Amino acid sequence: MKTSARFSAAFSLTETVIALGLFAFCILPIVGLIPVGMGAARSVAQEAQAASLAEAFFGAWQVRPAGVNEFKIPGMFTNPAIPLTQKSNSMYFAGDGTQLSNSNGASMRLNYNIVADTTAATITLDFVWPPGGGAAAQKRFFIRRIPL
Repeated sequence: MKTSARFSAAFSLTETVIALGLFAFCILPIVGLIPVGMGAARSVAQEAQAASLAEAFFGAWQVRPAGVNEFKIPGMFTNPAIPLTQKSNSMYFAGDGTQLSNSNGASMRLNYNIVADTTAATITLDFVWPPGGGAAAQKRFFIRRIPL
């Protein structure tokens, strides 16, 4: 009597199901991290935009001529001048850095406070994004500078 051994080159259904289960067990957590990474990248981009706006703000402050009671901020700021008599205000910015007249479509809010006298000045910048979100969802970036 002849016995023939059957060898199959294919995977069984059990092996396939186990392999798919292991694949799903390993890949699904990685796929779940994608939104977290995207949110972190968005936050870093907004923080870089806040730093760029702060640099433009302080640069315009430093190059203003002595005795001038307002300063102009070129580039990202479209308002003609910020008077030193206007001690504090809020400005809204779109995602590309252009200034907006109100919070509609804004991705960031800049609150500034200027305390100036004849010898020194203190400038405090408070960047908040998103500008209209609840306090728990907002991120903040503070800068305080006292030029001599």
